[in-house]
Parts: sequence; C-alpha cells; structure tokens
Amino acid sequence: MTNPGSSTDRLARRLVADVAIQARQKPNRWVMLGDIVPKLGVSWLEAEAAAQFAAAKPREWIEHNTHSLMLRQAGRQMLREQAGPDGGVEGDGDRESERSGRLS
Repeated sequence: MTNPGSSTDRLARRLVADVAIQARQKPNRWVMLGDIVPKLGVSWLEAEAAAQFAAAKPREWIEHNTHSLMLRQAGRQMLREQAGPDGGVEGDGDRESERSGRLS
C-alpha cells in the first residue's frame, strides 16, 4: 500500500476533492476526467494514474470508468476525515440534516 504522504496519494486525494466539487456531492453523478485534469495541473497520464489509485482497493474512493469518475461513499468519508471534526464536505447530507434539526 502506498504511504499516505506519497505524491500519488496526495494527487489522488486532490482528484477526489475535485470530483466531489464537480459532482456537488450528489450520488450517482459522473464527472469527466478531462474536466478535472486542468484543475490538477498535471498531465493526463498522471491524472489517469491518480484516478486508478483512488479507485483501487482498499481505498475505492471513486468509481473509475474509462474517462468518467464518480464519487463513492468511501471518498466522501475520506474527505470528511481529512477536513477534521468540525469540517464537512459541501452538500453532505448528514451536515444538512444537523443544520435543519432533522435526524436520519
């Protein structure tokens, strides 16, 4: 398994964050890798490798299908953990429920 501080891991985490932003955290929303590459500032091959890394077991942060990416629950969880206890991911249904007083 790759070290969490490795450049591959860092790039994969950035890619997952960008997928989340593009998909607006909505389930089953596909994002094109070509829309993410310019934001990452890396080559297509580096972005493709990061997508494969993020989709691989045991992470499974995203679904990777050719040039399309979809955020998975594990990816949302990783972003929440990365944000810390007071952080959250925009559009996170759990946080939305907390703000409105609804319980799931």
